Amino acid sequence: MTCSAGHDVSRYLSSQLRATQLQPDVSICIFSASFVLAPLVRTVPQSYALKYYFYHRSFSTLIRTRCLIIQFEINIPSNLHPRYITMIRSTEVDGVALIVGSGSGIGKEAAFSLAEAGARVVVFADMNENTATASSEESKKYASRHDYQTSVFKMNVEDEKAVQDMVDFVVAEYGCLDYCVNGAGVDNGTHTPLAETDIENFDRIMHINTRGNLLCVRTQAAAMWKQTPKTWTSRSGTRDIGRGVIVNIASANSFAGLPGKGSYTISKHAAMAITKMSGLDHSADGIRVNAVCPTWVRTPLLDEELRKNPEVQEIISAVCPIKRAAECEEVSDAVTFLCSPAASYVNGAALIIDAALTTTLRLF
Repeated sequence: MTCSAGHDVSRYLSSQLRATQLQPDVSICIFSASFVLAPLVRTVPQSYALKYYFYHRSFSTLIRTRCLIIQFEINIPSNLHPRYITMIRSTEVDGVALIVGSGSGIGKEAAFSLAEAGARVVVFADMNENTATASSEESKKYASRHDYQTSVFKMNVEDEKAVQDMVDFVVAEYGCLDYCVNGAGVDNGTHTPLAETDIENFDRIMHINTRGNLLCVRTQAAAMWKQTPKTWTSRSGTRDIGRGVIVNIASANSFAGLPGKGSYTISKHAAMAITKMSGLDHSADGIRVNAVCPTWVRTPLLDEELRKNPEVQEIISAVCPIKRAAECEEVSDAVTFLCSPAASYVNGAALIIDAALTTTLRLF
């Protein structure tokens, strides 16, 4: 028997295997703590249930299609877990997530992060059914639950009925709605001074980024309102963590402007107002609403902005202290934190993700 996860675990598993009286020609392969322990941990009272795969010694590699695999569970006492599991338990999630604008960019990565953190269900909602379907299938690679489920819902945030149908679908299909991430949005297009604002383009941006966000938050909060509050047991005891969580993908432009991006900046200021008011109005109902506010993020939206406004790349290098745009994962993991019990006292807040840009005055 070989075990690369640690001597204490190895001895413990050895004793358990002897107790089960497995035959000598069965051996165990435990790859590493990062590959096995973290993704497969399931929290249960006073212990962690870890799943291991056994295979016949005659096979040299653990390939499911070639090996006889026997799956079973061993409970490892909780006093072993701190040495091998680095995840903070309160950052786990375990419910039903709805991601609006999940076909690409931050929305897609937020869905992956939630699946990785333990979401039981992730629903990919997007106006582009093909990209949402591709993202939904890809999410299965990152999901940490063996019973993970995912589905796709085609919709447009500009359509009030479609937004309602989306939420109704999730509740009817999966019984509840625990986490919502609203990432649908459009950019400014070509940068122009405010005096030259194209009103038709302004109306389009406000209709999607502001009205669409309001429709989503309103409908999601109404569904969460009807749910039973959840609790979370931690080191300090048991606390109420509410009926549901909503995270809006806002922007650093919710707090500051960028020359030529008037319409987008106005829409993102409004998105922050929606976040604050919904968090305030529904805090007593156990519904938390927060926003992540990144600067530039490496997404298809940024690619389009750079195509139309090549000078933006120079601006990023000049004003960003670390000289680069954020990666989607640097934003999506923050979204998952806000959804988790670890953030149960955070409501109506903005998490600025900007490498300290907005705290710095730089001339360019």
